[in-house]
Amino acid sequence: MKLIRSLSLNYLKKNKKRTLMTIFAICLSAALIFTVLNMVYVLRTSLIDYVKTGEGEFNFKYENASSYIDTLKINRDVDGNLGVLNFLGSSRSKSKNEYKPYLALYSADSDSLKRFNFKLKEGRLAQNRNEVIIPDTLNLYGKLNLKLGDYIDLDYIERFSDEGKIERGYLRDGEKFKSLDRSERLKVVGIVDRFTSQIESFDDAAFTLITKDSDKDKVVSKDAYFSFKSVDDYYKKLENIFSDDADNVIINSPLIKLQSYKSEDSEMKMILALGIFLVFIIVISSIAIIGSSFSISTVEKKKEYGILKSLGARDKDLAHGLRFEGLVLGLVGSIFGVILGLLASFIVSAVINSLLVNFISGMGIKFKISLIALMVAFSLGVITSLISSSRQVISIKKISPIEAIKGTSDILIRKKDVKIPKFISSIFGIGGEISYKNMKRNRKRYRASVIAISISIIVFISIYSLVSQLEKSVRLEHAYKNYNLVSYINRSTNETDNGSIDEYRKNLDKLVKSVIEDEEYSIVKRFYAYMETKYLSEDLLKFFQEKQGYSKDDKSIGITINVLDDKSFEKTLKENGLKGNGLYLACNEYFIKTDDGKKYSFKSFKDKSISYSYDQNNYRNEEIENPISFKEDVNLEFIKKVPIGFDERDGNRGINLIVKESDFKENPIFSDEVLYINSINPHSTLDKIADYERISETEKMYFDNLDEARKMRNNILTILKILSYGFIIVISLIGITNIFNAVSASIILKKREFASLLSYGMTNKQFKKMNLLEGIFISSRALLIGLPIGILFSIIINIIIRRNLELQYSFPLGAVVICIILAFALALSISSYQLSKIKAENIIENIRLENI
Repeated sequence: MKLIRSLSLNYLKKNKKRTLMTIFAICLSAALIFTVLNMVYVLRTSLIDYVKTGEGEFNFKYENASSYIDTLKINRDVDGNLGVLNFLGSSRSKSKNEYKPYLALYSADSDSLKRFNFKLKEGRLAQNRNEVIIPDTLNLYGKLNLKLGDYIDLDYIERFSDEGKIERGYLRDGEKFKSLDRSERLKVVGIVDRFTSQIESFDDAAFTLITKDSDKDKVVSKDAYFSFKSVDDYYKKLENIFSDDADNVIINSPLIKLQSYKSEDSEMKMILALGIFLVFIIVISSIAIIGSSFSISTVEKKKEYGILKSLGARDKDLAHGLRFEGLVLGLVGSIFGVILGLLASFIVSAVINSLLVNFISGMGIKFKISLIALMVAFSLGVITSLISSSRQVISIKKISPIEAIKGTSDILIRKKDVKIPKFISSIFGIGGEISYKNMKRNRKRYRASVIAISISIIVFISIYSLVSQLEKSVRLEHAYKNYNLVSYINRSTNETDNGSIDEYRKNLDKLVKSVIEDEEYSIVKRFYAYMETKYLSEDLLKFFQEKQGYSKDDKSIGITINVLDDKSFEKTLKENGLKGNGLYLACNEYFIKTDDGKKYSFKSFKDKSISYSYDQNNYRNEEIENPISFKEDVNLEFIKKVPIGFDERDGNRGINLIVKESDFKENPIFSDEVLYINSINPHSTLDKIADYERISETEKMYFDNLDEARKMRNNILTILKILSYGFIIVISLIGITNIFNAVSASIILKKREFASLLSYGMTNKQFKKMNLLEGIFISSRALLIGLPIGILFSIIINIIIRRNLELQYSFPLGAVVICIILAFALALSISSYQLSKIKAENIIENIRLENI
């Protein structure tokens, strides 16, 4: 065995070019496997960290948990990092936020303070009962302007509603409070980033304050925050601890979705599935490509194996030598591959960070190394090399010593293979005929190149399809939005608070006149009404009955009435060439996409004369006395150009009618009021609005910046493109390395043959044609194999993604065309490469060579 190993090492040293090419292919394979797996790990940990900053550090929260604290401390499923907050009471505050008029004081011990991982902006954590930390939102939204060293006076109260005593939670309608004979003063020693929603929910009526420790008799209730070692089957574990109270546990669903691989709606399940699928493609590609390299090596050494067999070497000795080569190459290639993968992961993380950091506050990709990814990449690199080399063991066993030494087993050709298609003779002449016969009699030498190109085609089509579909989904998401800033108030929750609505409208009118008068904007108030189905077009009504679950007995359908500001309404009339008063506008196209991905388009209305009705009792859980109700007979005008804030077609958002504000005399309960702005420079507009609010001291309006969201999605898409096309390039590099490895071997093996042909009088033109046909034949076969499999893989990837995203499959025509062009460009490159190598050879010297 030592002799065989020594011979194998000598062969690797003497054939440095092939050895380096094979190591390079294994290195790229291991690097790609590590990068894919490590980036899945990095993405998961970074997303978990990001979710924790917003939603909370723990999987679960249980309020009023005093009786369960000891159980949670000793439960084997709980990870041991138990956090406890003691609720000490509520106090009135001087907050200017009408939805958060209270302060809620909590205490925690030293361990819990550390486990909550509060992000300090200024100062430090509380160190005793007389100190307190506050969230920055208390100053930002409560307008208290507290600084380090300031004192907060707490005068404790009890909250009441019609249903009874309220301990904590959102602000109830008609809520009252009673003062308690208890007060205290606390010093502000720290200001932290907004408390997570697990500690202070968005609808909580109180700003949270946290101090350290407290007397047991001052504790009103205890809240337990905890996580499980494994979140799989978490509900059964909760039932074991809380029994019938398990339903009252508050679950941090976003965090659990990222930590779990089992739940059906887990995002990580999709990401991991894609990662495993990509690794599968890499391994299969690498085995095929690297295996071809070993196949070429075996063909080159066939005479050597024949000599060794004639000298007494056993099949298992030769097989051992071949596997030893695979092991050595696999170990060296995998070591360098993991190092290259580490570098690639670091660069990818840095690129993602530079693209995301400005768009998602607090989101960053932290470069980390997964030991599992490292071990898997190294192991698969070695295993891939061993499998690739082991595939040639069968070929070695079939070698006959005499035939191998003579070199005749390589050139056996069947009778039918001698037949040459007429078009080859007519187009390529004698050079084409010889090339065709060569490929027929010696398929193994060409198989490596065919496999390498096929795999590059498969990978390119698969990834190109994925990227193009995601890009399309991002475009479609914003295709029908003609605005980039939006602010709204939910009027339905303020039915009894007319002062608040009037104040909002007054501020809105001032803002429009002072800041955005010159911008494209619209102000829309909406309410819901009913229209008889007899006014719908026959096709749309039939669709509702057949596809949407409507029965023939349903005589009405819900619609949305949009009351539009006068300026925007008049502009819409002008853009559509319309005039008149008391008009209702509508889009007469109803477009809908059903759950199965099918798209439908219908006319909405039968004609322009309709009526609708409104009854306030239709929108309440219980009937009220003297409800607002009315019926309107209207004349419609159909429009193509819609106001800011509307889609050019109705559909998934329902049927919409638009009426001018000054023409609308009724007084329904509006569901919401929305300001839409289509700004040339959204950032500048938001800065102007902020300056106006600061100077005028009006209530802050909150805007969704769709431009930011669009840029963020485009950046995420850019990241995906970088990763995807980087993946394609590396796989293609492995393939191209092997192609030129195969071509180089072919030239070495056919030196004598080429020299003989040239010496017999073959012209340079015929010689070029012969080599060109060889390249065309390789590329054509690769396309016939790669295109169908690539299209199949693109469908599989789409199926994996559609479990979490609505992404319709589209045929990757662009990728197919690109592959055809590049495949034949590669054929020309192969031909040119062969010619350049052969021209440099001496004909007489090559004729004297014996093919070994």
